[in-house]
Amino acid sequence: MLVPNEPNASIVREALEGFGTGRFASQIEAKRYLDGFPDYGIQTEHGIRIQRVREMLECPAYAGYVEAPGWGIGLEEGQHEALVSFETHQRVLERLRGKTTAAFRKDTREDFPLRGIVTCACCGRAMTAAYSTGRHARYGYYFCQTTGCEQGRKSIRKERIEEDFETLLNTLRPDEALARAFHAIVADVWKAGHEVEAERHKLLKTELSQIERKSAALMECLIAAESSVLIAAYEEEVRKLQERRIAVQEKRAIKPERVIDFRLGYRTALSFIASPAKLWDSEHLALRRTVPKLLFGGRLPYHRIEGYRTADIAYPFKALQA
Repeated sequence: MLVPNEPNASIVREALEGFGTGRFASQIEAKRYLDGFPDYGIQTEHGIRIQRVREMLECPAYAGYVEAPGWGIGLEEGQHEALVSFETHQRVLERLRGKTTAAFRKDTREDFPLRGIVTCACCGRAMTAAYSTGRHARYGYYFCQTTGCEQGRKSIRKERIEEDFETLLNTLRPDEALARAFHAIVADVWKAGHEVEAERHKLLKTELSQIERKSAALMECLIAAESSVLIAAYEEEVRKLQERRIAVQEKRAIKPERVIDFRLGYRTALSFIASPAKLWDSEHLALRRTVPKLLFGGRLPYHRIEGYRTADIAYPFKALQA
């Protein structure tokens, strides 16, 4: 019987949920997070192998399910405790099948947290960064390396571009009274959401019945089908309905009293909105790189002379500014 093995179970849970929500924008960022725990898994001189990260993200066992296609065993509920919900597992798979939206580099280091995020205001391409060795010390620079760009290869001091970012963060910080009011409004919305829980469960029950009917109809078609093409198509539809049925059953199993407490569930998010600079001051590279992604979608134009250009900020901060 599989049982959670701490602290590894919490590490895996954080990696899966972080990738599913987009906090880790790529497999490389999930790997970088895991590399921060030297005692986790089998680490090489370059950390966890990327193939191992992929296997972990795809594994249904962490969501409480098992399958063995080679033995003709489809997705079945296991007897062991799940680390994440099946819905999270599905989100992870969807992101793996899709296209990652944030640029990344395997050699991104603590020294250059904005590399690949800050873009050149002239050509729109992501800036890179590197050290230049002087007579007595090394000096860090960000620069655009796009051929033909008027700002190409023109260096910007690391200290300047990162200090300007900190200044930008401070301009987004709401005053204390406004932050309290925002917290109260979100709390009211959360409370209102609980009042529709009963209706949501009714809708889920209806959807489950529809899935069962569709599955039964498809199975009849599958049994009667003779064409291999039709058989493959019906099997694929049955598989999709099975996954959806599992997700709906899981949602129905969540009772209102099991919903996480508002203050606990949103404490970190509301703390970030009240003061985004606090997360930027973290010692962990993954957390620091989360800040510009949450605020600006991971793309922030910078001009060598004028500094940061106006960026499209995330809705909560835009609403607070208004």
